[in-house]
Amino acid sequence: MIIETSRSLLATTLLTIFPVIAVPAVAGAATKTPHDLGTLGGSSSIARGVNNSGVVVGDASTPSEETHAFVFKPGSGSLTDLGTLGGGSSSASDINNCGLAVGVSRDDPNAYCSRAVVWDTNHGNRVTILPDLDPSAQFSCSAPSAINDAGQIVGTSNQLPVLWSNGTVVSLGSFGNGGFAVGINSRGDIVGQSTTASFEFHAFLWRRGVMTDIGTLGGDFITVGGINDRGQIAGYGTDGAGQFAAFIWENGVFHILPSFGGYANARAITNGGLLAGEAAVGSDIHAVFWNQAHQIQELSPLPGNTFSAGFAVNEVGLVAGMSSVDFGSHAVVWR
Repeated sequence: MIIETSRSLLATTLLTIFPVIAVPAVAGAATKTPHDLGTLGGSSSIARGVNNSGVVVGDASTPSEETHAFVFKPGSGSLTDLGTLGGGSSSASDINNCGLAVGVSRDDPNAYCSRAVVWDTNHGNRVTILPDLDPSAQFSCSAPSAINDAGQIVGTSNQLPVLWSNGTVVSLGSFGNGGFAVGINSRGDIVGQSTTASFEFHAFLWRRGVMTDIGTLGGDFITVGGINDRGQIAGYGTDGAGQFAAFIWENGVFHILPSFGGYANARAITNGGLLAGEAAVGSDIHAVFWNQAHQIQELSPLPGNTFSAGFAVNEVGLVAGMSSVDFGSHAVVWR
């Protein structure tokens, strides 16, 4: 799938530019084991979200190699196809503790954009289409990234970071040239990225109508993955030496997370302070988990493979993501 190919190329590029030093893993929780969730009959799948009940969402290829959103419920034994709006492709990015999943679905195979949607996985996977910020725009594209338990959804519409709430969509503004939101907590605090008028890429915290630039680690790149109810933001960026590092940002201060001597990225954070992402481990990149004490744990790929990444984590430490396989990627949970 295109997304996985991009991540594999990123991994190769990072390891080429920034050589890593193999160091022992920091002592942490007991080893987590990867569990292959399979596909919808095709070659690839990726898990992108997980709630506290262990329900996982993402996307997977069908026998015809179309990409469809899926939901996986513990004990079900297989992925459930969430289908499409008729256009042949869909993808789910997040799910809340009420069973509402968000993502995109194409309603016309010839359309330029997919539609932003919500699936109710507790009521027959009923789907609702979310409104676009400007339906009259030539390319009226919308994509949700995250949903909180109050049903507030964030993402992008018409190239701007937006909030969907109570059936309406509003722009969060930008630093001058668009952007997108990637995370929201129960208080309605939102994080994401915005491009400035000079086309610099900055991370933001949006709180009570005010968008604040959270700064950098000293380098020229930063991106964020999520925010918890304590206001802690997870992400990664470059420091003054150009090295990629994972971080937690809290009250204006960056705290660098441990790595294995090279690239690390924190993609998700829970209210309890558990984190998931990936890091360079020797010459490979593997999914990783940080516990509440910020100790790092390597999450191995499926047997015989070399690349994995963690995209989501729940409050009991179950990590959802993907592992490379011979001819693509498979959705994985580590527990």
